[in-house]
Amino acid sequence: MLERLSADAAPHKQAENGLTIIASQALHGFFYACFFAGAYIYVGRLAGTDVRHSAQTVCGIIILGFGPVIAAPFRDMPAKVLINPQGAINYSLLWYTLSAVGLITGIAFALFFRD
Repeated sequence: MLERLSADAAPHKQAENGLTIIASQALHGFFYACFFAGAYIYVGRLAGTDVRHSAQTVCGIIILGFGPVIAAPFRDMPAKVLINPQGAINYSLLWYTLSAVGLITGIAFALFFRD
């Protein structure tokens, strides 16, 4: 089912055979793991040895707990912009928006995290 939905979401139906979907899921999992590993390494480097585990736990709670709770009220905002009057989602705009958020976040990290 997920494969079918993802194939329908592909802009040019590139994912009909499922290999693109499998590869994208594998890459997503890999980079998701890299994000968490990097976050825990960063927090572990900043925190003292006596509070390292607690600081990493708080980091995980913020990312997996508070983040989704805080973002929940805003989850319908993109739909108002990305769905046309016929009810179809503009996936190009969706991915460009997510790319812009990633770019802005990357620039912010490069500028403000100097450790």
